[in-house]
Amino acid sequence: MNEGDMKEQQFKPYTPKQAMLMLANLDEMIPEKHLVRVVDEMIDRLDIVPLKR
Repeated sequence: MNEGDMKEQQFKPYTPKQAMLMLANLDEMIPEKHLVRVVDEMIDRLDIVPLKR
């Protein structure tokens, strides 16, 4: 496959504190000390520049 054949990668924005249609946000729904908060923090720190090549 040639480089010209590849489409540019697009990432959808991830906003966990965004308000939802139910007038609640994920931050309110997840307990303060839940493990998913650690995972979320680690993902935010990932360098995705190499993935965009």
